[in-house]
Amino acid sequence: MLTKGTLNTIQSGSDKEVYTQVTDVALYMATGGFLEAANQLLSELWKYKLPHDRDTWLADTAFMVLWDAAGSYPGFTPFPLDDIESIEKNIRRYIAVDRWAYKMPDKPWNELTDQDLLRKSYITAALVNVDGSFPSSQNELEALSMLEKLAAENVTSCEGFALGAELAARNGKADTGIRLAKIWANGYHKKTLGYLFPLLACSRHVAPVLLQKGIADELNLSETIVQEFLSQAITVLDKRFQDGRTMLYGDLTWKDLLHKISRHSIELEDGEYDESVRISGWIGFDGATVSEITLAENRLGITLPTDYKLFLEITNGIRPFPLNNPALLPVNEIDFIGNILDADTFDSLSDWPVDDDDPETFKDYLSRGIMISRYPDEQMIWLIPTTVGNITSWQTFFFAYWLPGDQRYPGFRYYIEEQLQSIEGYNE
Repeated sequence: MLTKGTLNTIQSGSDKEVYTQVTDVALYMATGGFLEAANQLLSELWKYKLPHDRDTWLADTAFMVLWDAAGSYPGFTPFPLDDIESIEKNIRRYIAVDRWAYKMPDKPWNELTDQDLLRKSYITAALVNVDGSFPSSQNELEALSMLEKLAAENVTSCEGFALGAELAARNGKADTGIRLAKIWANGYHKKTLGYLFPLLACSRHVAPVLLQKGIADELNLSETIVQEFLSQAITVLDKRFQDGRTMLYGDLTWKDLLHKISRHSIELEDGEYDESVRISGWIGFDGATVSEITLAENRLGITLPTDYKLFLEITNGIRPFPLNNPALLPVNEIDFIGNILDADTFDSLSDWPVDDDDPETFKDYLSRGIMISRYPDEQMIWLIPTTVGNITSWQTFFFAYWLPGDQRYPGFRYYIEEQLQSIEGYNE
């Protein structure tokens, strides 16, 4: 988390990405026991008065718990504070809920394993009664025993071990709480899909242990590491908002940039490419000619964005690359989105609002946008022209059915560079 990749996101990401990344890294430091440094970083972010991002709600909750445990709150927060008792119950509701629909095996819990045992622990630890009371200490300790069994079986569960650490600390088993918190931290480093980092710090009775640097070693944090990163992050953050968003790989030619993406993609997912691609180290194709690009522009009646045309001159399309990026089409196959999407899909997407502050619907965007990725696919890449005065610029949209909303980039190269950054970050 305290990596060059994080600093790169602050430098090159959108305002939303910067806001969430800084919040996440601040919470990482705070969870390791470096709350003062985290507060410094948050204050530096908040001074720029960005809209508070609602997607950080779980991290916000974790900070409220940590601030309460420390007995000290920042002078300013961009979100309202909740009382700690409500948070405690809400987090129990969030974790300890039976989210599975299948019938439980008719066995004693000590004969259950894996998901069945995890599910049983949630059911046992869940709030009870109409008023949402906590279960008895006996039930909580029984649920804790289930989670300890899971730990002994080397199961990885973000929610499970966050709950287990809280149940142990809440019931006076401090050593067990610390042990499960350490297991939780080690599980985070496995990069398990869906691992919600804020959950442990949301635990009311675990928070004091975290503030005492109870899992700092497991998070690879020390005073020196935190202070060095804090200084770098504040410098990059100030430069980001004084000079604006800048590209990370601006010194690379398109050819060098794409060769770098090819090399990292093959290293990360070599099994996705055939032998000839792996040997060549190139996931692209031959470049498009100027004539081919001009023919496509004439066919569509548009002038394609310059950065996209520079890409095409190096490779006329590209194979799928990590992480979840679709294949990009050769220029003779790109077309208006409405000509590629089936009618039902186009109509369903057309009714979506562009965002909360934009009265346009996706219909306006889709009607003028160009599909440059191969379809059908769960992910799509669109080029959308926007006009300010007499100047037309192009945004690049990444859209996926599994992604809330969409991801937007001020240009096609921004999209490509962020994908390279993500691939490199994944390998850190």
